[in-house]
Amino acid sequence: MTPIEDERIRFYLMHRTRIQEWAKIEESFLDFANRFYLDLGNDLRERVQGSEELACDDLEIRDHEWRAYRGIGLRRSSWPKEDADPDVRFEWRHAPDLWQDQLSVCGVRGWNYEETFPAERCPSRYPKKSKWWLAYRHVGPPTGEYWESDVLKEHRDHVLDVILTAWRDLAPLVDEALQRGGWRPSVGQDLP
Repeated sequence: MTPIEDERIRFYLMHRTRIQEWAKIEESFLDFANRFYLDLGNDLRERVQGSEELACDDLEIRDHEWRAYRGIGLRRSSWPKEDADPDVRFEWRHAPDLWQDQLSVCGVRGWNYEETFPAERCPSRYPKKSKWWLAYRHVGPPTGEYWESDVLKEHRDHVLDVILTAWRDLAPLVDEALQRGGWRPSVGQDLP
């Protein structure tokens, strides 16, 4: 019988049990990263309650989940409340490479509102738009050896600042679009 010549296969066969154990750690990481971002909702609530400016905005903080995407959205309680309606959202893709790539974004999420949303007045830090986003920007992952220092706390503070800056920048534009009366629900669409 011929021995297996492929070194990778031989290595796998010799260490298969250990490799499978290590591969399961990915699920634990995803749970950790998801909880890390979902807990931002609590931090946002604290910041809103501690700020006169934000307390006057009558904010609701909502968690979102759609397929592989998770998010935290801010909205005024007076804004329309259908799934397709607007919010200022931080969203991440629940994927193994979450903190290795630009899989998180922040901006105005809405469906079929481009006609009334004053995109020309959007600050340049929100250069992108798509079918689901009226304006957004990428939010980079933690950098360096974030597992060994205070980098995760710094990243958490950074993301909170990005969300609150997006609120201050973009909520007035949503208000303006609502005043124009152009928000249209998307009927029968597969909403993201």
